[in-house]
Amino acid sequence: MLPGAHRQVHERAGGRWAIYWYASRGGAQIARFEGATLAEAEDAELKGAADIAGAYAEERKPRAPIGTVARAIGAFLGSAEWAAMSKATQRGWRRWLDAVREKWGGLSGKDFASDETAAEIRVWRDELALTSPAQADKAMEAVSRFCSYARQRSVKLLPRDCNPTEDIKKAYVRPVQLPPGRAAVLDAIAALPDLASAACDIAHNSGLRCSDLVRLSDTHIDEEAGIVRLGTTKGRRKRRVVAIRLTPPLLAAIRRAQAIRDALYERKRTRARYDRKSPPVKPLTVLVNRSCLPFTPNGLYQHIKSAFDAAGRERIAPHGFRRAAATQRFKSGLSWAQIGRELGWGESEAETMGAVYVPDEAIG
Repeated sequence: MLPGAHRQVHERAGGRWAIYWYASRGGAQIARFEGATLAEAEDAELKGAADIAGAYAEERKPRAPIGTVARAIGAFLGSAEWAAMSKATQRGWRRWLDAVREKWGGLSGKDFASDETAAEIRVWRDELALTSPAQADKAMEAVSRFCSYARQRSVKLLPRDCNPTEDIKKAYVRPVQLPPGRAAVLDAIAALPDLASAACDIAHNSGLRCSDLVRLSDTHIDEEAGIVRLGTTKGRRKRRVVAIRLTPPLLAAIRRAQAIRDALYERKRTRARYDRKSPPVKPLTVLVNRSCLPFTPNGLYQHIKSAFDAAGRERIAPHGFRRAAATQRFKSGLSWAQIGRELGWGESEAETMGAVYVPDEAIG
C-alpha cells in the first residue's frame, strides 16, 4: 500500500489502455504503463510494482527546509554548474557532499559560516587525513566548490567572504615522479616486440597521450611541411591542436608502425579472399592491433603493459614516454612555450606543466 498515492486508468485513442500513478492526488506523476488491452497494461503495472514503490518513496521523501545547507546542496547537485562537471568529478565529490549534508545539513547559512563550523570541518578533515590524505583533499575541494556556489547572488545562502576551507593546506603531497632516462627508454623500445616497440617509439618521439596515439592517422602526417598536426582529446574545454615537428626518429617510428599495419592488412585481406568474403576496410590509423583494427586507449595501454611483462622489463607506462619526450625537448633547448605547443599545453600553463613533467631532479 502507498498511502496518499493516486491511480488512474484511461482508455486512449486507438483502443490502447494506460495506467497512471501519482505520488498524491494532483501531485507529480511517478509511473505510467501502457498496453493494447487493459490486461496488458495491468500486467506491465504488476511487473513495475518495485519501480512504483521506489519513485513514490523518492517523491514523498521529506525535503530540507528552505535556507539550510541541505537544501542548498540539493540545489547544487541539480544545477547547470554541477551538470557541466565530468562524471569522474561528480562521482568523487558526491560522497563528500552527502557527508556534509548529513553532518551540517540542518544548519542555516549563518551558522555554517561560523567559526565553530569551520573548526568542525577542520577536525573532520584531519580525521580523514589520518587514513587517506588524498581523499581528505577531495573532501575539501567538494566543500570549497559548494561554498563557491552557495555564495552566488542567486543562492544567497552564505556570506560573500565565507569559505571554511580557505586556509586548509593539502594533506597529500604527491611524490616527485622522475621521467625515465633516455637510455632506459631506448633499451626498452629495442627489447619489446615489433608492435609494442613501434607504439612506444612514436610515444617517445611525439609526446602524444595514449588517447591521441590511437587516433594518429595518415591524414595527420604532413611530410612536406615536416609536421604532425592533430586535435587532442584532453578535456572538454581544453581541446587543442598540437603541431609536432616530424623529426627523422619520429618519421622512422611512424613508418615502422605503418609497415606493421600494412602487413597485418594484407594478411587479413588474403584470408578474406581465401574464405570468399568481402575485402576488409584498410584502417587509416597508424597503430592497429593484431586483428588490424584501431586500438582503443585502454587496449593500447594493456598491450604495452603485457609486452613489458612478457619481455621481463620494468614497465614504462605510455605517459612515462610523454614525460621523457618533454624532458628531451627541454634539454635540447626548446622553450616551455614551444614544448607546450607540441604537447598540447596552453600558453599560461606551459611553465607550470613543465615543472611537473620535468622536475629539477630530472635535469640534473
